[in-house]
Order: sequence, then C-alpha cells, then structure tokens
Amino acid sequence: LCVSYPEIAEMQTTAVINAAINVNRAHPEYHVEPRIMIPLVGEVREMRYVKSLVTKTADKLIQKAGVQMKYQVGTMI
Repeated sequence: LCVSYPEIAEMQTTAVINAAINVNRAHPEYHVEPRIMIPLVGEVREMRYVKSLVTKTADKLIQKAGVQMKYQVGTMI
C-alpha cells in the first residue's frame, strides 16, 4: 500500500516521530525510541523503498526539531 501511496508512510512516520519528540520533551525522565514497522512486505525492493521514505521523513523531522533520537525501522510479515 505504501508503494502505491507513499504519503501514507510519510504521514504515519510523521505522527510517530512527532509523538516521540513531544514525549521526550515533556518527560525528560522517559526515553522513547520509536520502532516503526512496515506491514506486509512482499519483496526486498519494496522494503528498501518504503524504508527510504520512512528514514528520509524521520531524519528531516528530527533535524528540524533539533533533537537527537534513535529509531528503528523493520517489517512485520
């Protein structure tokens, strides 16, 4: 689905990363490290493509917020 509609991956990544940034700012005692899972991946090329969308979006948001944050991108099959 994210191959046909990449804006879905971008929107969901934006929501997850912004939420993690907001929690880390509001509660410095917490350590949020998002794990973004890409569902129903059928091919390696599909995973690479969607992962590139996710990392590009996440890295841009993290840089814009001026924070350091680790995150993981994986798949659920």
